[in-house]
Amino acid sequence: MDAREEERRWMARVARGDETAFGELVGRYGGRLLGVARRLLGSRADAEDAVQRALLQCYLGAGTYRSEWAVSTWLYRILTNVCMDELRRRRSRSGELEPPARSDPPGEHLDLRPTASSRRSAASRSTR
Repeated sequence: MDAREEERRWMARVARGDETAFGELVGRYGGRLLGVARRLLGSRADAEDAVQRALLQCYLGAGTYRSEWAVSTWLYRILTNVCMDELRRRRSRSGELEPPARSDPPGEHLDLRPTASSRRSAASRSTR
């Protein structure tokens, strides 16, 4: 039996809820998935979370796997989607923490420094 046929059988077993087959799949691909996720996300902790989410999606969605796909390609696609979702979340979270962009430079419309003309007008009002 070639490796691809073995993978197809694994996925059929996983689709039936066989945790042993899923464990074999995790053992075979887990390290490589972690490496990909770490390169994409930059953090080991975030990579571990992403791999866990991707493997959960794999387990829950094993019935949608089509045998013409290589299991590795299917797993990497799921992982890439999970990582891209995380990167989008980061971008939206970081955007929320930044102040809104201003069209005018700070202090331009709210310059509280006295100018020569404002001092002259204040002086003329006080002498009246």
